[in-house]
Amino acid sequence: MEEIERLEIDPDRFEIGRTIASIDESTTVQIGEGKDRLLVRASPRREGCGECTFCCTALGINELQKLPMTRCRHVAGKGCGIYPNRPKPCQEYACGWLLGNFDARFRPDRVGASVTFYVAPDFGFYAVVVVNSAKVHHKRLRQLLDRLFSQLPEIRVIYDDKHGSIYRHGQPPQRFRMMERPPGDYENALYLMLD
Repeated sequence: MEEIERLEIDPDRFEIGRTIASIDESTTVQIGEGKDRLLVRASPRREGCGECTFCCTALGINELQKLPMTRCRHVAGKGCGIYPNRPKPCQEYACGWLLGNFDARFRPDRVGASVTFYVAPDFGFYAVVVVNSAKVHHKRLRQLLDRLFSQLPEIRVIYDDKHGSIYRHGQPPQRFRMMERPPGDYENALYLMLD
């Protein structure tokens, strides 16, 4: 049976502000209890993405000079045309569905949104939900956000790499818009807070 840790952030073990790819591969952190718990781990729980290529559009990748929310030129048919030689960020990325947190209805291409877990120094893990407005299934997105918010102190929702909101327990949402990235930076998100 898999060893599961309780949520404790140790800066010596986790890179703050990094995705969960910075977690040791053998570590699984459980957030919450019962059927709504979230498991955060570095290695995927599922064998593969199936026909889902949502991250191939949603993510920005420096090595490919690909901006977020633009379809990757290497998507071929039902997958990646350069899969064996894909860049390191593509190899390391694991969405919340791939980690085994959500059933088939919540595969990113079926919701129009993907979840990525990050580490924060003050409060543990938070989630970033990237939404493609043209493909979003609103009811499933609402269910996904409710599940995340029941277990995490913060959720950041980004729509189309243009705008979004930060949700924290007991506080009104904080709206933001995405700022232009510096030349050559296709990955990092820069927010301009509006509220």
